[in-house]
Amino acid sequence: MEETAGLAAMEQMVCGRAVIASLVGGLGELVSGSGLTFAPGDPRSLADAMRRILDEPDLVASLGGIGRGCILLSFSHRGMIDAHARLYREVYVAAKA
Repeated sequence: MEETAGLAAMEQMVCGRAVIASLVGGLGELVSGSGLTFAPGDPRSLADAMRRILDEPDLVASLGGIGRGCILLSFSHRGMIDAHARLYREVYVAAKA
């Protein structure tokens, strides 16, 4: 069963932790640009991502900050209201066309 959003990943991101996620379901989209991803069923890709976390402490700090910012922006009350309003406007405009 695929997780659509990845609550565990979101929780870690909002805490400023670097996340390594499989490109399954919505995880790849959630973590893209703010964490490391690996292909499902590819243990070498996972091991490479884990090695980067261990070897590059500056990367960990950077990804943690980016991930936290993404979650706070996308999932704050204001961010969610704005996203829904944009979607409703797009649907309304498309329906009138």
